[in-house]
Amino acid sequence: MTIQGTVHKGVIILAGGQTLPEGTVVQVAPQPSASVQQESKRIGESLAELAEWAETQPCDLPADLARNHDHYLYGLPKKK
Repeated sequence: MTIQGTVHKGVIILAGGQTLPEGTVVQVAPQPSASVQQESKRIGESLAELAEWAETQPCDLPADLARNHDHYLYGLPKKK
């Protein structure tokens, strides 16, 4: 059996005024609201736009930066 409800001031109010017997063990699975889903979509779209923009920018980093980051940051000898 599945019963829907909403949280109001920290208390779950069951839809349609339904009640459960005292001591009933329940499992709560929050459902994202439409506004949360829309916000997630906007964030995803913004990140996708940022990634597209970043790909158009010139890259003047050394090809061996990952291997020799200590050299470029701290002046240590380069790794072979």
